[in-house]
Amino acid sequence: MATNDNWGSCPACGGPVMLDPVTGIREACSQCVSKKSKVSGWLGIWFVILFFLGTGAILYFSIRTLFP
Repeated sequence: MATNDNWGSCPACGGPVMLDPVTGIREACSQCVSKKSKVSGWLGIWFVILFFLGTGAILYFSIRTLFP
């Protein structure tokens, strides 16, 4: 089975990373970068909260409009 020379593995987590074929420089590992990100945690929580609040408001006003 042939291997692709443009791919390597992350030394920290072992995930696949892209290698520059000319310079051989390894790109940042997306798995390690996403674990370091502090934005995704609170952004996801706020999205879920706002989604449920919006859905509840739509249901409330829809039911209130149908049954005056």
